[in-house]
Amino acid sequence: PQVSGRGREGGHAADVGAEMRIEELKRIAHKRKLDRVLVADQANIRALTGINCDNAIVAIKRLSGCAVEKFDVALYTDFRYVPMVHRVAPKLKVRDVKGLGNGERGTGNRAARRIGYESSISHAKSLEWQKKFPKAKFVDISKDLAAIRAVKTPDEIAALRAAEIRADAILMAKNVDHVYDKDPGKNPDAKLIEKIKKDFSQKFSSKEKLFRNE
Repeated sequence: PQVSGRGREGGHAADVGAEMRIEELKRIAHKRKLDRVLVADQANIRALTGINCDNAIVAIKRLSGCAVEKFDVALYTDFRYVPMVHRVAPKLKVRDVKGLGNGERGTGNRAARRIGYESSISHAKSLEWQKKFPKAKFVDISKDLAAIRAVKTPDEIAALRAAEIRADAILMAKNVDHVYDKDPGKNPDAKLIEKIKKDFSQKFSSKEKLFRNE
């Protein structure tokens, strides 16, 4: 299996966008009364987590016995790649893919009755999931996932635009003083960039007219 993470360009944009899409998927699970959501398509996994992985499943599970509705979100993948995913997306729970569907009974777990899934999964995977969740009705949420994936944050749009014009870097004006390597409002470990080389700033100021005309 292949696992890779976000590049330095647009990394924070991917973080924010992924969190936003996970929250939207939770809302869909609530609206459609789903006990679980299983996502195996690589493009959908990338949109939900920011991670490229060809052997992974994003699993969202409704927790029972809670006064307020809560969902557990985790990425199930080959155990060999768990450390790498921890490094790339430290906030994401990561579990061995072999454990998917285990512990269907017990505290915080109940046998799944309705599971959201993508109808595009292979027949073999479909049979595998039916075996793991024998009491569940599988509900196709492919259109919901496509709609979620289509939504982009302003930062993601900026990153896509930068990729289009093959920009060397992205400078984004934010409502914080100074320049940081990531959003200090959401990342306590954000580092202050104290000095910017003169030739670097001149390089971008010389293109001001180009961007103004677009």
